[in-house]
Amino acid sequence: MRSERRGFDRWASVLGAVAVWEVVSQTGILHPAFFPPPSRVLLALVRELETGEIPRHIWITLTAYARGLALALAIGVPWGVLLGRIRLVRRASAVLIEMLRPIPSVAIIPVAILLLGIGEEMRFAVACYAAVWPLLFNTMYGVYNADPVLVDSARIFGFARWEVLLRVVVPSALPFITTGMRVSSAVALIVTVTAEMVAGTGGLGFYVKATELGGRIPEMYGGILLLGTLGYLLNHLLRAAEGRALRWYRGAMGRAEEGAG
Repeated sequence: MRSERRGFDRWASVLGAVAVWEVVSQTGILHPAFFPPPSRVLLALVRELETGEIPRHIWITLTAYARGLALALAIGVPWGVLLGRIRLVRRASAVLIEMLRPIPSVAIIPVAILLLGIGEEMRFAVACYAAVWPLLFNTMYGVYNADPVLVDSARIFGFARWEVLLRVVVPSALPFITTGMRVSSAVALIVTVTAEMVAGTGGLGFYVKATELGGRIPEMYGGILLLGTLGYLLNHLLRAAEGRALRWYRGAMGRAEEGAG
């Protein structure tokens, strides 16, 4: 009973916002031609889903997002480990990182268009660029702050340097890495959709822009609602994966501390 009430509490704000939206639009406080009620938006969304148009755009967006995030993971985590463990790499990379990091991700879209065109490669490259920074810095701080007692204990037990890294340091950084992953996921989705709006030929960002230009306002709001829903589901999925990873992490750290004791 209590869990059901907590579930309702979480969705109460959403239901309240939808109710206010319906009233504001139906009473003409905001012009329904530009701010259609959610009932019309949902009908338009169902029609688009039935035609297969929306699923195609969702697939295009998710593909570019997933490829960008996967490549950012493959670059950001190893680079962050090197920065956290090797002072020479940290010092050699400092200027480059501090020059690249402040550049807004949308500012590299023109460069990506020149180099890669306006297809999926451009969107995935821009998403990767945006997503790599949270992963890089979270991994670096996680590795840098690895428990020195555990690291020293592993060395005393005769572990090689790479074993200390893989069996103690990287697992210690796991909470930081999973946090960086969730931040990077949100950033990658935002930048992917932005790139689709600026120069895309498909995807939910392109769909929202095309429906707005074509005067299909309910469909445009439907696309925006889908983006919000997609972001919520992806975050929920990553939180579940994070919970599993952290359960393993706490168990591994507990065993390591027992061994060190």
